[in-house]
Amino acid sequence: ITRLTLFYPGNWAIFGPTHLPIVVEGTLLSMADYMGHLYVRTGTPEYVRHIEQGSLRTFGGHTTVIA
Repeated sequence: ITRLTLFYPGNWAIFGPTHLPIVVEGTLLSMADYMGHLYVRTGTPEYVRHIEQGSLRTFGGHTTVIA
């Protein structure tokens, strides 16, 4: 038995609701997508795009330009 198997039920209670599907403005999203959680690995094109964009997201949903 691995550690993942032992701790998975406990983690599901915390992170499980973020996988629930919701409809926002006619688009089907997961709750994690709606809240803005992104898992972007460094070295991937998506990560490089985020860096080159030069903006910082705030909790209000607005973007702030950083130089």
